[in-house]
Amino acid sequence: WVVVTNRGTGPVTLHRARGSSPALAGVDPHLTHWHGGWAAEWTETTERLTAGTKTIASAGGVRPSLYSPPAVLFCPDGRSSEDSGLAALCTVMWGGDVRFDAEVSPHGQLRLLSGHQDRGSERLLGPGEVFETPHVLWSWSAAGVGPCSRSFHRFVRSEVVRDGERTRASVVNTWEAIGFALSPPTLKAQVDRAAELGAELFLLDDGWFGSAYPRHDDTTGLGDWITDRSKLPDGLTPLIDHTLGLGLRFGLWVEPEMVNPRSELYETHPDWVVAQPGRPRREERSQLVLDLCRPEVRSFVVDTIDTILRDNPGISYLKWDANRDITDAGSVALSPATQSHLSVDRVNHTASVMAEVAARHPDVELMLCASGGGRSDLDTLSRFHEIWTSDNTDPVDRVRIQWGASHVLPSLVLGSHVTRWGQRPVDFACSVALSARFGFDLDLTSLDEQEWAVASRAVEVNRRIRAVVQHGELHRLVSPVGSERAALAYRADDGTKVVVFMFRLDSHDEVGDIPPLSLSKIPVAPDGVGRL
Repeated sequence: WVVVTNRGTGPVTLHRARGSSPALAGVDPHLTHWHGGWAAEWTETTERLTAGTKTIASAGGVRPSLYSPPAVLFCPDGRSSEDSGLAALCTVMWGGDVRFDAEVSPHGQLRLLSGHQDRGSERLLGPGEVFETPHVLWSWSAAGVGPCSRSFHRFVRSEVVRDGERTRASVVNTWEAIGFALSPPTLKAQVDRAAELGAELFLLDDGWFGSAYPRHDDTTGLGDWITDRSKLPDGLTPLIDHTLGLGLRFGLWVEPEMVNPRSELYETHPDWVVAQPGRPRREERSQLVLDLCRPEVRSFVVDTIDTILRDNPGISYLKWDANRDITDAGSVALSPATQSHLSVDRVNHTASVMAEVAARHPDVELMLCASGGGRSDLDTLSRFHEIWTSDNTDPVDRVRIQWGASHVLPSLVLGSHVTRWGQRPVDFACSVALSARFGFDLDLTSLDEQEWAVASRAVEVNRRIRAVVQHGELHRLVSPVGSERAALAYRADDGTKVVVFMFRLDSHDEVGDIPPLSLSKIPVAPDGVGRL
């Protein structure tokens, strides 16, 4: 990273500052990057670099990873494989927009500039003021891409994610099952089935809150974090007690950075949102972004989480969501001359709020969600336990999404649930979900006898293999990018256990032939026992 200090006697404007700009060399440089959108995160593209500048940048300020996750892979001498060739993997630890510029001179000299998106983020520095760029991390390997990823995985588990040594629980979420249609009998039935299935954590998603503006859909209630008594007459306590009584933990969904105009919060504080004075406020998903540059707004968010957890003892897990970006950037907390500071300051203030919540509630696990995988940077992740990888849970798509994410993120932090997306067989959906942090997000009361048996078996398998999957060494074996097959393996650190996943992505009506798969490059202990 870079630290810029104004040592002069007057103000200066910092127009450009990147955290990393190494000079690189190669006879056939290739760059792999990832892009996408909602339900299409981590779409992989690899291209040969030629003379000129290749720019990869994210946008939006709140969910930048939807458009471009903050990572690139550089291979100087042609496309490297998983286990051969030179490779350098780079990621920017920044919760806002990022930018990579690969500059190739006519003579083949190459430089890769990495950091936050500095265009539109000009920084006015007074005398003695300091600006520090986001940190940029590199992993280098002369033995292919795989070692780069495994280095990142070890770093994330040991130095980034909270409680990285702790094996994650299996989760049952309500969103895909019942949406906003909450009622005590419906929720109790889901909890009962979750307990019978052997799941370990029940997560109540959107729809539980709102007073004057009950949360019947996504147009109302955000900001009013009071239990909706029209749906839950006795509040959350009976449901929490019932869940805990069956041996499950209880989790809750929140979206504390956002507000619906149809809410009591907005009626009371219409000036608390990111907006430009005198211009119409453009809504996305019927909501606006709270201005966390304002100290009173930051206090409100932290106090809101405090109140939810104080008034509802027994909650040990929060899913923290954010479902829109910034479009009309402006803050009354900033002077006219410093409005360009918003893109950086809001990210830093958001991080401080998240850090405060984590510090006040160290025993509450936090899932990071932003319309799916809209926040997948390591800086934001450092205040959380895991990421909701994507709202797209079609297992065919999820194989490719999780493959891309695995270049930087270990499976420990990648939430992966069994759902009805894509109308795939439940056994296939379970197999894909088992390759990351396993869970369910479907109506458990709708499973027929055969599906229930498959789901129950998957829960048992998860208990047996998750220590290896979540903490083991990943080996990507067959890439799903541009193909209809995929294979990956997790190896226990001591080499005594290996868990292998093989997926056929084109058809699931017939088993077909299983192509040969070599495991010879996975180091296994001499006395290790394999079972496929």
